[in-house]
Amino acid sequence: MGPKTSSVVVPEEVAGRMWKRPAAAVAVALFAYAGLTAAFFRSSSRGPDAFVVVPPVASEGTAPEWLPRAEVARLNSFGSTLRGRSILDPDLARDLAACYEESPWVSRVLHVRRAYPNRLDVALAIRRPVAYVRTSSGPTIVLDGDGWRLPVSASPEHLVRLSGTVSTPPPPGAQWDSIRVTDGLRALGRYGAFVEDEPSLSAFAPVELRVGAWSRPDGRPVVQIVTKRGFPVVWGVDLPGGGASVAGPSAEEKIEALAAALPRVARQTRPVAYVSVRHRSGVVLGFRDAATPDEREGAR
Repeated sequence: MGPKTSSVVVPEEVAGRMWKRPAAAVAVALFAYAGLTAAFFRSSSRGPDAFVVVPPVASEGTAPEWLPRAEVARLNSFGSTLRGRSILDPDLARDLAACYEESPWVSRVLHVRRAYPNRLDVALAIRRPVAYVRTSSGPTIVLDGDGWRLPVSASPEHLVRLSGTVSTPPPPGAQWDSIRVTDGLRALGRYGAFVEDEPSLSAFAPVELRVGAWSRPDGRPVVQIVTKRGFPVVWGVDLPGGGASVAGPSAEEKIEALAAALPRVARQTRPVAYVSVRHRSGVVLGFRDAATPDEREGAR
């Protein structure tokens, strides 16, 4: 039996959680790799000059649940470029990594390592779908948390709908170069992580992301996050570093304000129109039966 590769596909976000911070992806990738390589290892008596055969990247048990089966098969097929090449070939790891990087699903090739006498160890970070955009014509556009467009095989089911993008979407495998998209998805990531970390706030999980009006003092789009309860959280401006804007508090201050306000909102018997953390004045709560014209305008 010829030598095999020992491979694992790792989610771009941590351990299957939608909103975890991407900074932890590498650590989880290495942990997953350490736990799974032994299972894939196959010994051989052929010695260190053994030739590499087609590597199985992932099975249904090791691939992220959101990665379509057809994409798993496609990733597995990339290894055919190694057929007949020696494990001692100095370009082997580089060439295999280049093959995986061709996939729009692959965010990073974490490593391709030789494990003598006859094995390659591979770990890939896979982009996770978080939002989708409906178009008037053509397929639904599915995006990861950084605005990279995924192939048409990506399912929009259970994702957050993004509206107000305006600009022309990129082709699959490219990043959407739009401040509306990047600011909106960044705010969604912050809010989504906060809600997921608090099980009691599951009713306020995001279902739609609206990016529309612009903040004149800041020159950036204003973000609203519609919750399962049906009303929007008016997030306001979200700067790349999470700092305070000209008109509003920092991302951390918004999360702290929501952590204090949403439990009280959950106990409200009156229909809530919106919850706003857009301004430094504090959390503004509007009701459908009592919202003034100014409040309705602020909730847009």
